Amino acid sequence: MRRLVTNLLGGRLQSVLIISYELVVAITVILGSVIISRLISDLPQGCQDRRVARDMDLAAAFYQLKLDETAAISHRLVLDSFVVNNLAAAAEGQPSLAFLTADH
Repeated sequence: MRRLVTNLLGGRLQSVLIISYELVVAITVILGSVIISRLISDLPQGCQDRRVARDMDLAAAFYQLKLDETAAISHRLVLDSFVVNNLAAAAEGQPSLAFLTADH
């Protein structure tokens, strides 16, 4: 059977087909490994970029929360009559006894 195929197709065609098949396999393996290697190396970078972006968003949220807390505390201090009454004395460096008469 092999001789019949060899006689019909000739030795050259068989060699060309074998070499072509080997080249297709080699190109597929090489390109596949290069593409997979690139994807694997890009994946951690993308994950790291997303993690850094998420951490930056979280840090900005905590910073805004602390700013809001500071604004709320200062607003409460401005509305407190004890602070308002003793502010001038505190600015001059004098201790005040107004806290004894304040309704706190």
